[in-house]
Amino acid sequence: MDAEILEEYGLSNSEARVYLILLENGQQKSGEIIRESGLQSSSVYNTLSALMQKGIVSYVMEGKVKLFQAEKPETFLALLEEKGRKFREMLPKLQRVEGRRQNMKTAKVYEGLGGLKTVYENVLSEMQKGEEYFFFQFAAEKIAEKRAMLFYRTYHSRRDAKGVRVRGLATVEAKPPMREIFEGFKHVKLRYVNGSFLPTGTVIYHDKVVVIDWEAKEPTCFLIQSKTVAESYKELFEEKWKVARA
Repeated sequence: MDAEILEEYGLSNSEARVYLILLENGQQKSGEIIRESGLQSSSVYNTLSALMQKGIVSYVMEGKVKLFQAEKPETFLALLEEKGRKFREMLPKLQRVEGRRQNMKTAKVYEGLGGLKTVYENVLSEMQKGEEYFFFQFAAEKIAEKRAMLFYRTYHSRRDAKGVRVRGLATVEAKPPMREIFEGFKHVKLRYVNGSFLPTGTVIYHDKVVVIDWEAKEPTCFLIQSKTVAESYKELFEEKWKVARA
């Protein structure tokens, strides 16, 4: 099992590695964990302490020797659910803090595929059923990549289920992958332009504009919150929409 999966759910790399070693092998002495993990002894001891504090590792005494063991995976799930419960309790306070600066002009940068997911998660959470947002496609060769295709199919499935409408503009060259992404989905209108300038990789919703740069291996997203900027992009979109073809 890949430790990266557990890292996505709040464990450090060393915590994930040690937990999986114990889960796979059962009770082990600290020296055995050190040998198998390849971590320094001090790191292993600190990691075991952290995992015990989280309640997903415990130990039994065999004579004067501690034998460490992983708790059932269900315990790890309960830990995540408890974190979720605490966050839900805190969420109204965080929203009140965030609301104080809603009218401020802001700019943020999101790195990597995780950042891209956060950006689109924000779009989906902030849009209501029946509302519409707009986008200009990014580079056709990137859209056709397997991981991009999978991400956008999954995202638009959720968008479609929520009833959020979207209009998109793309180049004629990008028509095949665009059709593949949106095949079977409702609440979407696409048009294509031939040899016309488009601000590639741009999403416009409410008072926000997201510019997605995916020229490198990993995407970088630039979010601008400004009513003036968003209105300018919306005007540009509508101009291009009038001359584009389905």
